[in-house]
Amino acid sequence: MPASGAVTVTTSAGVITDGGMALYTATACNGTFTQISCNDDANGLMPEIVASGLTVGSTVYVRFWEYGNDNPGSFSICATTFTPPTPPVCGAMFYDPGGASGNYANNTNYTVTICPINPGDMVSLVFSVFNTEFIDGLSIYDGTNTAAPLLGTFTGNTLPPLLMASNPSGCLTAQFISDGSVTYAGWAAQVICTTPPAGDCIYVLRMHDSGGNGWGTSLVRVRINTGTWTNYTVTATDNIVLIGVNLGNLIEIEYVVATGPNQDQNSYSIAKLGSNPTSLRPPHGSADIPSTGRCLWHTAPHNRRTAPEVSPSAAHKPSSTTAPAPAM
Repeated sequence: MPASGAVTVTTSAGVITDGGMALYTATACNGTFTQISCNDDANGLMPEIVASGLTVGSTVYVRFWEYGNDNPGSFSICATTFTPPTPPVCGAMFYDPGGASGNYANNTNYTVTICPINPGDMVSLVFSVFNTEFIDGLSIYDGTNTAAPLLGTFTGNTLPPLLMASNPSGCLTAQFISDGSVTYAGWAAQVICTTPPAGDCIYVLRMHDSGGNGWGTSLVRVRINTGTWTNYTVTATDNIVLIGVNLGNLIEIEYVVATGPNQDQNSYSIAKLGSNPTSLRPPHGSADIPSTGRCLWHTAPHNRRTAPEVSPSAAHKPSSTTAPAPAM
């Protein structure tokens, strides 16, 4: 395997006009084989495999077969290397192999490891776009390779939750595998590198301006156990804050309308790390995290509801809502 750790194996028809192909690693030619990728009908009725993140200097093995076992003969096969996309750095965007504006390709097997710059920091991925075929999956691993614990595999058009590394390296590894037909726009995620806050639970406060022109002096403020308020705002499109809390803490979150254009473009949500977001109905919400070994949102008894993300109202009358969050 060359220095890029990436290879494209392409076939074309000869006497054989319809085939299948698989790519493997193995300890030896007569050892145990591990399948990397498999394909059928990428190039007309002939297969093609694109793979990256392979071990430099290793040997990979190709198996080819004629479909139907009824037309043996010759065919052409070609293996070429390519330079995979550079792993994104802290603060940059992480896109599918098709880039910011293109679809990903068929028969992709793309692996990338994203690591922090500063020791002790942890990489987080915050997705703003996600759209793949239901069978084309993006898997995120908590470590430097695909042998690390799996955080989740995501397909379709539902945004993955915020995902954060929790291993000593601070790295996340992403692997994307697509089949031989139908491609979509893929994904866009911001890479954030930060030292996680202390606490029994970490919550993710995400603030958004759909117009991209910031909140002006409007803000979301947060306090724990009726302590000092901490203010957060948005200067362009997004601001993401990690909040560490302990069991038994009370979190209060409030949207404060001051100045800023197009208040209906502003929204915010809260989620336990690794879970899908639950929105607080503006302008006020609170959460009680009880000492029961779990992190839960609790509502006032007279106003219990779960709501999708909503835009903050310009009204100043306090109203509250919360929603249950997953157990630790």
